[in-house]
Order: sequence, then structure tokens, then C-alpha cells
Amino acid sequence: MTDYSGNSRFAPRQNLAGRESGGTHPEVPDSRPVDIQRGVNRGESVGNTPIRAPYGEDRHTSGPYTDPYTEDRHTRHRSRRIRLTILDTLITATLGPRGHPLRAVLSGLGVAIGIASLVAVLGIPACFQAEAQAEFDAWGANLVIARPAVDRYTNVETPIPETAPAMVSRIWSVKSSFAVRAVPDAHAYRTDTIPQGQSQGISVMVGQGDPLGTLSTTMTSGRWFDDASSPLPTVVLGSNAATLLDVGLGQRVWIGDNWWAVIGILGPLPGFAAQLNSSTFLAPGWA
Repeated sequence: MTDYSGNSRFAPRQNLAGRESGGTHPEVPDSRPVDIQRGVNRGESVGNTPIRAPYGEDRHTSGPYTDPYTEDRHTRHRSRRIRLTILDTLITATLGPRGHPLRAVLSGLGVAIGIASLVAVLGIPACFQAEAQAEFDAWGANLVIARPAVDRYTNVETPIPETAPAMVSRIWSVKSSFAVRAVPDAHAYRTDTIPQGQSQGISVMVGQGDPLGTLSTTMTSGRWFDDASSPLPTVVLGSNAATLLDVGLGQRVWIGDNWWAVIGILGPLPGFAAQLNSSTFLAPGWA
């Protein structure tokens, strides 16, 4: 049934063909639908734009319709794939820096500053932590240091009893102990002609116990006090004291009003006992 009122989109081809071309055969039957709005048959073209036929129909072939735009598109895509050479890749990668050199320099400078800041922020605390850890390792996890108690109100010092080192060494869990006691108003000198005011800060202490095992050090030369050397006027020098006095093993130093023979020189002591490096040690019973 034909309807030209515009309510239907399709009309028989014979009426449309007769009206457009003015043909003399309007009675020729043609049942192919015509799109009135577009004015063309399905499957035909308008200008350079092709109109695809409905899926499953093809008036040029007897088989099912095949869309030429989607036919084997994966194969055609693979055949047209373009691969860049290494040189082309490098040229493409450097287009930005070569086109904007100032921007590239500023970007590189910003990255360098960021990396340097990160290294500084993480590296400086790590250095302090490593230094503190090395100092703790030098002390030892099982080292206990006992000092005289000082009253913070009266500033009065409570001395450690002289019997304390022997009592501590008898405790079953103590492996070794070392006690030092400063000799007041005593300094060591290279000769007896040096004025008392030029002591170079070398103090005199009485050492009792085992400094090698307790302080984790060694003897640079000589030995520590033993039963044979303790009754004699002998001394053991710290590493800095030996350097300041410029004396070696077998030489003498002036302490008080007597000459004392050097029988040993201690090696460098760890940080917690570094003040003992500038000391001169006497055997127990001499002061």
C-alpha cells in the first residue's frame, strides 16, 4: 500500500521512480524499498559516500553479504604495522630536548637538586646513626661503668670504696674489671727541669684490674703491671701521653719527686674511655 502523506518512510519504487525521472512506465513493478528521506535505495551511494547493504543481503552476489570494511581487518592491520629503527627511536626521543633546550636543562637541574636533597636528608642522619652505633659497639653491650655519686644540691662527691674493685671482681657474672683513681696534684713530665705549669694535661692515675679485657684494647708495646713489676717504681702510659712526652719503652719520666720507668704503652681506647689516653698509670699501692 502506498502512502505519500509523510507518515511512512518507505514507498514503492515504481511511484518514486516515475515521479523523479518522469518515466513512462510507472506500472513496472519494483518492490525494493526506497528511503524517502535519503532518496536512494539501500546499498547504493550518494556522491562519494557508499551506503552499505543490509547485513545478510547482497544483490550483486548470491551468497551472504560481507562487509569490505571489516573483512580481515586484523590481517591488514598486521601487514601495515610500522617498526621504528634504533636511530629513528633516538631521533624521536630527542625531539623535545632538541626543540626546547632551556626547558630540558632546567628539568635536568631540578631532578639533580631533588636527588641531592633526598641523599642529604637520608644520608646525614644515617652517618650520625652509624657513628653512634660504632661507639656503642666499642663500649660493648655488657659493659657497666660505675662513677662516684655527686649530690646535685651540695655538690659533694661520694667516693667509691677502695675495696669495691676486689668485691666486684668476685661476682660470678663479671668477666673482668678495671678501676682507676686519680692522684691529686700529680703530673708526669719528660724531665725534672720542666716547670710544673707545663704538664700538657697529662694526669696520673692508679690502675687496678684488667684494662685489656675490660676496655677492649691492646698494648702497643710492653706489658701491664704484674706481680714482678708492681712493687717497683714503674708506669704504663696512655697512647696520647706517650706521644706528648716523646718517650718509649724502657725510658724514664718524672712524676712527683721520683723517676719512674716505662714498662708499657696502651693502645688507643674507645670513645667512652678516651680521656684515659692522656693518663699515666701507676701500680696499686704507690699512691
